[in-house]
Amino acid sequence: RNTIRGNRFLNNSVVGGLCRGGNYTVHGNIDGLLIENNTIEVPAADWSCGGINVTAGYDYTESFRNVVVRGNTGDNLGQCLVCINSAPGAVIEGNRAFTRSGNPAPLTLANGFMSNETPMSGVTVRDNTVCGQGSITNIGGASQSGNSLRTGTEATTGACAR
Repeated sequence: RNTIRGNRFLNNSVVGGLCRGGNYTVHGNIDGLLIENNTIEVPAADWSCGGINVTAGYDYTESFRNVVVRGNTGDNLGQCLVCINSAPGAVIEGNRAFTRSGNPAPLTLANGFMSNETPMSGVTVRDNTVCGQGSITNIGGASQSGNSLRTGTEATTGACAR
């Protein structure tokens, strides 16, 4: 029963001007995790830069149950705002990811990061917005609704206005 709420992560994992690692990372076996209303900003990122990482990383089987990631904002991250695996039933909702022109890394808002030790079933990805280049999710079988990808002038207005 953990809550991570209302934090600002600025320029974490930045080496040589590029974010090259995770900004907020969770490993282990967790039941009950709420990550909400946090902001993660970096100047630029390579592929290895992740925002919120709820991922297996140890040499034993890990799982994350009852995970909700909502209302977070990521600016200029690498591969994902929400990098997640081994989290059946996870809910990823109401997050916004901004990508700036010239950032060398493609962004996926909710990325089924690497291999799953615990199968990812029943995942919900809803009401998220990517502002700029990128995609919403690559989590196979995720239920999706209300997500939007805004490019061009739409990437700075409406849901993408700051």
